[in-house]
Amino acid sequence: MRADLQVELGNQKVARREQTYRQQLPPVALEHRHVIIVDDGLASGFTMRVAIASARKQHAAEIMVAIPTAHAESVVDVAQRCDHVYCANVREGLRYAVADAYGVWKEKSMYGRTYMGIERSTFLIDEEGVVTEAWRKVKAKGHAELVADALSL
Repeated sequence: MRADLQVELGNQKVARREQTYRQQLPPVALEHRHVIIVDDGLASGFTMRVAIASARKQHAAEIMVAIPTAHAESVVDVAQRCDHVYCANVREGLRYAVADAYGVWKEKSMYGRTYMGIERSTFLIDEEGVVTEAWRKVKAKGHAELVADALSL
C-alpha cells in the first residue's frame, strides 16, 4: 500500500475515534494544567510518546504518566519525556512485557511450526481494577456483541 494512502487511512481512523470518544465535545485545553495520561501498559511506548508530545505542544504545566505494567526500557524512555511516571509492574527481559503481564504471550502453532505470539484476548475490568470477565482466543465475528452483552449495552 502506498505511504500516502496509509497516512490518509490512519487520519480517517483517528477522526472516527475522535468523533466517537469526544461525542461533539470540544477538546480540553491543556495549557497550564496538570495532565495525567493513563494507558493499560507500555509495550514499545510509542503511543505514550505521542500523547506526551501532544500535551507538551499544548503547554501542559506538568505531565504525569500512570500505567499498570511496562518494560523497563520503555519506562526509562517515557520518564525522560514527562515529569513523573507511576508504574506498578516494571518488567525486564522480554520486550513483550505487557503481553506477558496480561498472560497473553503464548506458544502458538501454524502449519506445523511453533512460535511465540499474542493470544487475542479481551478483559473486562471493573472500577476497582478487578478482572471480572476474560475472553481468550478471541475471534472477531460475534465478539463485540459478547462484550456489549457483558457491559449490558
